[in-house]
Amino acid sequence: MPGLDPFLPALTQPAYYCVNCGFWQRYFEPPPSCPLCLDARHVVPSDGWEFLDVATATRRYPCHWSELEPGIWKFWNDPVEGIGAAGYLVQTDAGNFMFDSTAVYDDAAIDRIESLGGVAVLAGSHPHAYGALWQIQDRFEPELALHPGDFEWSAALRITWSFDDEVEVLPGIRLFCTGGHFEGHTVAMIDRAKILMCGGCRARQTSCDGTVMCSSLWISFKLGRRLNRRLMRGGTRRSR
Repeated sequence: MPGLDPFLPALTQPAYYCVNCGFWQRYFEPPPSCPLCLDARHVVPSDGWEFLDVATATRRYPCHWSELEPGIWKFWNDPVEGIGAAGYLVQTDAGNFMFDSTAVYDDAAIDRIESLGGVAVLAGSHPHAYGALWQIQDRFEPELALHPGDFEWSAALRITWSFDDEVEVLPGIRLFCTGGHFEGHTVAMIDRAKILMCGGCRARQTSCDGTVMCSSLWISFKLGRRLNRRLMRGGTRRSR
């Protein structure tokens, strides 16, 4: 039996960035199209496809980072083309957790992540925010936790940890599949900071008003029910 051997070379193919949406594909040459743009949840470019290799993307999209509060870092690109997601790194004594990703990481950003302790566990909320998760995985070899509902969008990645409804990936850091925008849409609860990372923003626990507003995207009524019942014991407000 050949096992995984026929598939392994695909993970050594060069990666290409779609300027229209920010999705990365591993391909032997610039790909003919982008599956995420062709999906009904996005749009195709009006002036044709453009794909960038890593070197070009890092030159075009400078990477920045900032400590939002103690032990919680944000990485982003400015300027950037595509959806322009951000990546969040949470430092813990048991290893660092990273959720979602910026479009591309330059060498300085990778070095900064290494100086913060690297990444032990990696996860993504949904394909629009996967960004350059593959760069983090290639460099730090973390566990990658994704819900099977979004496996079809993960060809550039190596999934090492699948889960169903919920999982604790590090002490005090839990992933919950909410569904909605994508079948495998996932949120991350950071217990110590009472912060919910939703894919698009962070939400912080406040008063018990019974409302969960945690993203500019409609996620699903299932999200509100589950978070009110299992996580928040009340409502949330949007935080930076």
